[in-house]
Amino acid sequence: MSSRNRELLALLPASLLLAGGFAAVFIQNSEKLSTLSLSYAAIYLGLCLAGHVVVRITVPNADPYMFPVVAVLCSIGLVVIYRIDVDLARAQAQWFVVALIFFAATLVFLRDYRKLERYRYTIAAVSLGLLLLPRVPGIGQQAKDLCQRRVVRFNQIITPSFALGTTRCIGLKCISTPTTKWWPRT
Repeated sequence: MSSRNRELLALLPASLLLAGGFAAVFIQNSEKLSTLSLSYAAIYLGLCLAGHVVVRITVPNADPYMFPVVAVLCSIGLVVIYRIDVDLARAQAQWFVVALIFFAATLVFLRDYRKLERYRYTIAAVSLGLLLLPRVPGIGQQAKDLCQRRVVRFNQIITPSFALGTTRCIGLKCISTPTTKWWPRT
């Protein structure tokens, strides 16, 4: 079985987990099961399949387990947030779609990830600055809502690009290598 087919097969448990989680929440809230959980799972699986097609076309040698693990984590997050508040879950699902669009655009337009190496410290500094923004006196209270909702999600997108700057991927194997000459190489 090829790595892309393993990725495709691994996306199915993510959607089944989402369907089961929503079914459990629906049963807990109204003591009856509806087909809405299957609808949510079908939409989620469709979005993940769209992401899989982009990965299959643009980076055929990528790690086959990274995207399914992200899909499982997102499905758990959506179910937990839906259990707490339906409106927040809807907003989180919208952010999932936006992140998936940015993911696809990054894969399509940024064919060589090593271009991000030039900006890794800038990206890390901006991410940390945005995380610390609520602690700045005078704007802390006004920035609280912005940082809790938008900046944290922005950092969830940006921080992995910093990690890409410190990791070199060769085929399916990723090795962490220093890019500065502060110490002799062995």
